[in-house]
This record gives sequence, C-alpha cells and structure tokens, in this order.
Amino acid sequence: MTRRQVHRRWAIALTIFWACMNWPTTSGLGGIWASVGFPIPFAWGTFGRFQGFDMVAFMADLLLSIAVIAGVPWLCAWSRKLTDNESVNG
Repeated sequence: MTRRQVHRRWAIALTIFWACMNWPTTSGLGGIWASVGFPIPFAWGTFGRFQGFDMVAFMADLLLSIAVIAGVPWLCAWSRKLTDNESVNG
C-alpha cells in the first residue's frame, strides 16, 4: 500500500469517527440533557430542544477536527517505512 492510500484510508476512517462523535446525544435520566460536539460541546438543551449555541466553541471544535483529520493521517502515512516497490515520492 502506498503512502497516499494509507493517508486516504486514515482520513476516511477519522472523518467517519469524528462525524459520529459530533452527532447529537442525550444523557441523564430519560434523556433529559442533549448536547452536540466532541470534544468541545457547542450546542446544548433539554428534552430534545436545543437552547444554546456557542459559536466560539463551534469554531474551536471545527478547527480541531480539521487538524486531526488532516494531521493524523499525514503522520501515519509518512511514518511508514518505504518498501522496495514504492517510490520516494509515493
């Protein structure tokens, strides 16, 4: 597998993971509390109705997700040892 393939697979896997973790969740007895955001909650409410939204937390969560989804696959791909059938530019 080339470095580009490794990068692409890691990016897809992390994008799916990050989207699932940012999905709205409910917690508490009977699902009273609701929140959106991982690892920084940026929207919250009660009884399934969102009552608050923090734009700064949303932007921080968005920037963190871009950094993780771009950075981790790059590190995983470029830390691999080249095999004989891969080129240096691969």
